[in-house]
Amino acid sequence: ADRTELIGMTGLTITPVHPSGTVVINDKRYGVVSEGDFIDKNVNVKVIDVEGMRIVVRKIEEEKDA
Repeated sequence: ADRTELIGMTGLTITPVHPSGTVVINDKRYGVVSEGDFIDKNVNVKVIDVEGMRIVVRKIEEEKDA
């Protein structure tokens, strides 16, 4: 299945991602990998790349007050 439509979508980690784990996007579970960083459970992430069955996510940094 082509999963490139996931690029740019956001989800929530339901397991730690180090370097692989599970994320929920639109009520569906996906096995994902991080760019190399450890991402804890219950963290918002964004899909930045899809390579075949490999879905790469990045932690969404919280907005900081200036």
